Amino acid sequence: MKLPTFILSFLFTFNLLGSGFTIIEYQSNLSIATPSLAQRQTCKMRLDNGLSVYLISDPQTPKTGAALAVKAGSWDDPESRPGMAHFVEHMLFLGTEKYPDEGEYHSFLDAHGGNHNACTLADRTAFFFSVDSAGFEGALDRFAQFFISPLFSPSGIARESEAVNQEFCKNLSVDFWRAFFVQKELANADHPFHNFCIGNRETLGDTSQEELQTWYRAHYRASDMVLVLYADKPLEELQENALEHFSAISNPLPLPSPEKTSILSAETAGKMVIISPRQQIQKLELTWELPPSLGNDIDTQPDMLVGHVLGHEGTSSLLADLKELQLAEELSCGKIPAGRDQALFSLSIDLTPQGVQNYEKVIERTFVALSSLRHSSVPKYIFDEVIRQKELQYTYQGREDIFQLVGQLALASLDEPLETFPQKSLMPTRFDASKIDQLLSLLTPEACHFTLIANPASAQKKMTHKEKWMNTPYSIFPIAKKKLSSWSLLSNTGSSL
Repeated sequence: MKLPTFILSFLFTFNLLGSGFTIIEYQSNLSIATPSLAQRQTCKMRLDNGLSVYLISDPQTPKTGAALAVKAGSWDDPESRPGMAHFVEHMLFLGTEKYPDEGEYHSFLDAHGGNHNACTLADRTAFFFSVDSAGFEGALDRFAQFFISPLFSPSGIARESEAVNQEFCKNLSVDFWRAFFVQKELANADHPFHNFCIGNRETLGDTSQEELQTWYRAHYRASDMVLVLYADKPLEELQENALEHFSAISNPLPLPSPEKTSILSAETAGKMVIISPRQQIQKLELTWELPPSLGNDIDTQPDMLVGHVLGHEGTSSLLADLKELQLAEELSCGKIPAGRDQALFSLSIDLTPQGVQNYEKVIERTFVALSSLRHSSVPKYIFDEVIRQKELQYTYQGREDIFQLVGQLALASLDEPLETFPQKSLMPTRFDASKIDQLLSLLTPEACHFTLIANPASAQKKMTHKEKWMNTPYSIFPIAKKKLSSWSLLSNTGSSL
């Protein structure tokens, strides 16, 4: 909802007088019609230190909350310190110059019905909390100090490195992480995706206070951050909160951009990786790396439209075909954002036992579906349907849990200019058939990285390797050129299901 004109005029005038922030003009036509959210107002601003701020005033909210996301994650770990970004995330909770008690933040939130968490991803880290309205400003002041004057106390370093190690150990039996680490091991060794990202006692146990401080100061820059405030306060009060508590975040010069290189290794293209899970998982994944011109096109989003069609579950769909053949139960398809300016396109299929034994048949039917789509392409009416669906979902959205919402907003806002956010994060804004055709032309067998996660006995394959960090058994073998050629021929003949 847009601000009343008189408020905007006041704010722009106030800025000219040296307020310390600039209002960001709205460039989105989305609106909310849900009655329970009718009084919700938003404002976007940028502090003089470069911090972007998204304010949401909602008089009826049962909770208040805040989140801050920064463009620094595990891909920024020093080569000698795998897990550094994750470790810094943990350490920021353990005391600041203004609030040196390590338990202060947690105790305050607990006393005011609050909750908190954080997460470290490949190229970003987010911190978020929710709290009763009476505790909002107190929580906000304690939260802001994470990004101004954290202590990184030596006593906390030793203890928290053990906490990170325990988190790593907990993940040793989780099949998601086990498969993920196999994929990392097989990725391009020159790309940071290949590196160990969680950290453990071995990589972090002797980290010094100076190392933590140096890394933090270099990567936690105000202009690389987005702050989200959600409360029952008027927008003017939220603006004052942002200015008062977060203007002191420093904004050092940016680090040199790393050299761009592919995420996936050319050595695994056209090959099959079989991963042995702990649980009864039967999943086939087909993955392609996208060029930046496609993977980061937030205006036309060809990946969303192709994924929408391939993931369709109705009559004559790929899933319907596989179900009829008793080969699969579920299917999902779409882009996987993979850090700065990079993305993958993945098709994931939950197989039946028969599908595991006949996974090559599943792959064949997938390339038949891709062939059919390549020759028919994605008509504009599909684009129009997606837009209508997304707009309706946004317009009539329900009230969400504030704790989850603020974190999601902060993370997503790093991928889109704040001027248009969240429109381009939710939907394409322009139809471009040529981009769709370009994407489809890349989805070939030769460029595909095939992964089967299933009991090796069911797949009739022996495991020949063990991943370094989690000891996950896996094998990798080339798919016969004749087989790839036959799938490629299917991809170019206009075959139909």
